[in-house]
Amino acid sequence: MTAEPLDFSVIHSFYHISPQGAEHPDLELPAADMLKADVCRETLRFFGEATLSHGMLYPASMIGRTMFNLCTATLYFLSMNGVFVHFRLEDLTFQMEKHGEHYHLGYRIDSLSLHSLAADGEARERDIEEGWAAFISGTAVPFIRAIAEAAEVKPDMIWNQFGSGLLSLLSYVGDQIPVPHFLEQINKQSANLQALPGELFQRRRNPFSHTPKYVENPYDCSKNYIVRSACCFNDRKEGGLKCYTCPLLTADEREQIRVGLAAQSAASEA
Repeated sequence: MTAEPLDFSVIHSFYHISPQGAEHPDLELPAADMLKADVCRETLRFFGEATLSHGMLYPASMIGRTMFNLCTATLYFLSMNGVFVHFRLEDLTFQMEKHGEHYHLGYRIDSLSLHSLAADGEARERDIEEGWAAFISGTAVPFIRAIAEAAEVKPDMIWNQFGSGLLSLLSYVGDQIPVPHFLEQINKQSANLQALPGELFQRRRNPFSHTPKYVENPYDCSKNYIVRSACCFNDRKEGGLKCYTCPLLTADEREQIRVGLAAQSAASEA
């Protein structure tokens, strides 16, 4: 165990994962219950109805991506505190909480478990790899498989979003948390995560290993946005649109969105 209590404020703010959890959840259930087919389908249905979704693609995408958020939380504490938080489904409560016109999806941590790490050297690196293996095989893979089966989609629909998600995180985390030792470690630990074998994820390749593509930032032409590695299906809900960085957009469709966003930005600054 770490001598100091872990500060979950950043992870709670960005990813809604913490020991205190959501203040007023609209729905909560033991995360392990999501492995039960009937419970998983009902949870997807509830979220789908709440978000006026057209089918199961959007609910499966959003709920499935909470596994990416747990990965990010693991990277954060590994890099900031030097500890490996082992998120197990049996230790978590899955929560949905409405905020305005959207929902926060996250987890209350009912029991905090740390994977033991050696002090340094190769033994520590092996312990970290074993920690990832335990989380991926015991938490992420079965959860994502259950979501995919309930929604009648392939698990890759969820996994494929993780590659650009990690690269986007690394591109902006320096502005959010300008702590030198943390930035050095999160880049190192992310590289280690990207190097894990695809078989661990029950896939041909590691979903975090991704070669990025870029498009112009519509608000600042001197900067670029990373194109998503897979569609998030935001357009499969009432009033939802494809993201500017969606990989499914044609060049003409993306340019049309870019012009519109740039015009909105100019109008707001006028």
